[in-house]
This record gives sequence, C-alpha cells and structure tokens, in this order.
Amino acid sequence: MTADDREQRIRLAGLPTRQAEKYRQTPSVLEMSESGLRTAEVAKRLSCTPDKVRRYRQQAPETVQLVEQKIDEYYQLRQEGRGQLPPKTISPHARLSSESIVEPCRDIVLQLFQAGAKHRAIPFAGQIFLTYI
Repeated sequence: MTADDREQRIRLAGLPTRQAEKYRQTPSVLEMSESGLRTAEVAKRLSCTPDKVRRYRQQAPETVQLVEQKIDEYYQLRQEGRGQLPPKTISPHARLSSESIVEPCRDIVLQLFQAGAKHRAIPFAGQIFLTYI
C-alpha cells in the first residue's frame, strides 16, 4: 500500500490525528519487524519508543479493522444518500464564532481604557466579569 492510498483511507475513515498517526506507522512497524529488525532498531528508525512499537505490532489487526469498518460505514452512508465525510462532533458548550465572551463586560473594559489603563491592566476586567456570573 502506498502512502497516497494510506492518506486516502485515513480521509475516508475520518480518523482523528492520533489514530491517523497510528495507522500510518503500523504498516512500517510490521514491514520492518518481518524483515528481521529488532524492536529497538525499529523504534530508532521511526523515532519512537520501543513500547510504542510493541503496541503498534500487537494492535495492528484492530487498527486495520477499525479503519476498514469506518470506510465501510462511509460508503454505506453515501449509498443511502446521506454521505459526505462524517461530520465532526461539536462540543455542547460551543459558542457561535460571532458571539463574544467579552461583550458582557464591554462597559468595564471601555471605562478602563478611557481612564488610561494600559492593555496589560485590561485582562483584569475578565476577573471582574467572573464576579457578575
């Protein structure tokens, strides 16, 4: 499998950064191990710890199976007409990008600025704001 194939599979599966890195490294670990290199040498070549190499080797079947499963889910959703790449999850406490956390204490910040406060003193308005919440 080429690097381009791997990257396309990562994109289709919608893997987060950590899982994507694990999926990228797993084939390299397996190839080097099969060629007879010891764990320490594989770790040195991949710039990681021997424990990580052991984990990648032990978890290789689950890692590949997870990616294949996620790709299958993607294609199934696509067939059903719901298919773009899986949406990213949004935190329940997410705010709109147009919503300002400073707006409730805007008057305090303006008063400090008009009174001649330097920019270093204005962050304390945030602490004042916390007392109003």
